[in-house]
Amino acid sequence: MKPKNTNQSSPAYQTKVIYKILLISLIVISSAMISGIIYLQSLQPSYSGRMTLSGLREEIERFQTGTLVLIPE
Repeated sequence: MKPKNTNQSSPAYQTKVIYKILLISLIVISSAMISGIIYLQSLQPSYSGRMTLSGLREEIERFQTGTLVLIPE
């Protein structure tokens, strides 16, 4: 069996290396962007539905005015 001739200075070899580097970079960048979008969406507050919080003794009402949330005591 003959050993493979890996001439690292040939244009075909250099093209394959550049292609692999670009492909890996694209995968890493895409993964980072998707992860960032998922993370940012998880930070969004929930404005609908009911929430159960431990430690509360009675039911409370939440009033929202602009960006300020007021919770009466």
